Amino acid sequence: MSEYYSISKMATIAGCDRRTMSARVSHLTPEKETTNYKGFSLKQQFKLWLEEKQKEDEMIIIATVPRILKRFDSRLAIIKGNRLEKRYLNKWRALFRIDRTILND
Repeated sequence: MSEYYSISKMATIAGCDRRTMSARVSHLTPEKETTNYKGFSLKQQFKLWLEEKQKEDEMIIIATVPRILKRFDSRLAIIKGNRLEKRYLNKWRALFRIDRTILND
């Protein structure tokens, strides 16, 4: 017997909101693509933010997202890196926190 999922359950699994998932299921183009961050950890949210900002910031392209994430713990504290790396890590962490506060308000 096959299992059926609700739109909410599928949206949670896919990491997007119900409106976006409903549009995808109906084979429509969503009016506005949004992401549901409630189920993500702080580090996962930071990874998504880095991947989005990678298009604009050439230093993120050079450093690569996985190498950047290795330098942070789960609470986004910098755990390793030289002085130059720590400068960029601090900058990206500060910009991420600013973007989060703007989006949450």
